[in-house]
Amino acid sequence: MNVTILILWFCHFAIQCSVMNYFSYNVVNH
Repeated sequence: MNVTILILWFCHFAIQCSVMNYFSYNVVNH
């Protein structure tokens, strides 16, 4: 498997998790 694709997929997943946590954090506070 191509390591670059694996890294890009992991970064994409991490960014999605960060965005989801950010929005859920705002919803809980507001």
